[in-house]
Amino acid sequence: MNEDERLYEQYEDAFFALLMNRVAEANGKELMQKNEELLADPNAAVPESLSKRCLHILEKNQRKVERQKAARKAVRTLNRVALWILIPIFLFAGAFSVSAAVREKTMSFLVEKFDIGTQFYIQNGDGLPANNEDEAANSCEIITACVPGDYNLSLNTATNFKYITIRFHWFYTLNVYIRIICSFFFFIQIV
Repeated sequence: MNEDERLYEQYEDAFFALLMNRVAEANGKELMQKNEELLADPNAAVPESLSKRCLHILEKNQRKVERQKAARKAVRTLNRVALWILIPIFLFAGAFSVSAAVREKTMSFLVEKFDIGTQFYIQNGDGLPANNEDEAANSCEIITACVPGDYNLSLNTATNFKYITIRFHWFYTLNVYIRIICSFFFFIQIV
């Protein structure tokens, strides 16, 4: 492309820009004149009820957009909080399932801090119902032998060997009740 062609192309672009500018000005003047005529004409005025309805719709849509923005922000925040909560839970669950030491320390912590009660289910080795008198009495002897020496046996109740309640106390302040319930499983409840 030589210099003449480049200058001619620039001339066409400038001429077209000037032409479009004049057309826009003419259209603008025409629209301004129509607007002034409409403003001056009392029959062309927008009814008050229609104006209120339009403003109401605009406000309603604006509130909807603001609610959506707030909801997105809240969901984003909750997702972040959930992420910060779930990551440690999953890490702990993984460590709990893999490491016996973590399981042992966790269970010890739970028993120390939340010593409201503990339940154990002990099944017979042969899978038969565990409701005979010898097994219940044997469990009672094992439990009384495993209780620390600081605890004193103060009550031992048995009713047809359906359940056995054993009460230990420690300096008359802390009471431990152990109930052995004979059923398909030995159900040992420590409260």
